[in-house]
Amino acid sequence: MAKAPPRKGKTKQGGNVEVGERFKRMLPVPINAKRTQEKRDRCFDIDEEIKVEQEKMEPFKTRVRELQAEKGKLHDDVQSQTEDREVACIEERDYARREVRVLRIDTRAIVESRTMTDADRSPELPTLPKGEKRPLTPGEAIAAARKDKPALASVPRAEKEPEKKSESREIENEEEDEATAP
Repeated sequence: MAKAPPRKGKTKQGGNVEVGERFKRMLPVPINAKRTQEKRDRCFDIDEEIKVEQEKMEPFKTRVRELQAEKGKLHDDVQSQTEDREVACIEERDYARREVRVLRIDTRAIVESRTMTDADRSPELPTLPKGEKRPLTPGEAIAAARKDKPALASVPRAEKEPEKKSESREIENEEEDEATAP
């Protein structure tokens, strides 16, 4: 019979258990209160160091973001073989179609088209410099006129019209008199 090769290490308990070589491994070990406090203090110190280092790195991070944005824009320009530039445009309002269009002046191409809003349908009123009064609305003008001349406000319309006709006849008669005078 052949002999078994020699075993490394020692055997225990009647040869059933073999003891290997010694080595070290990281394992949890209980620590005392003083060591716990030292570790807690170091954690707070590390938090402060991290904040300081992050503040130092912020300008670099900002610059990296700027460069990445620029690269993205350049990549888009290369892919589309176009670039964005300021181009003179004009806004066109089509009241019949209730549409507002923005056109390039150089090519007359429609750049944007949208449905008119209520603000688009009403004309813009000029703005006045500070301190000046705004123009009266038609309703305000009528109310102001009635305050100034209360007699006219109470006179019925049918009575006003004949007076105007008689005034115009008097003017016509005066003109005829002047024309016939030598």
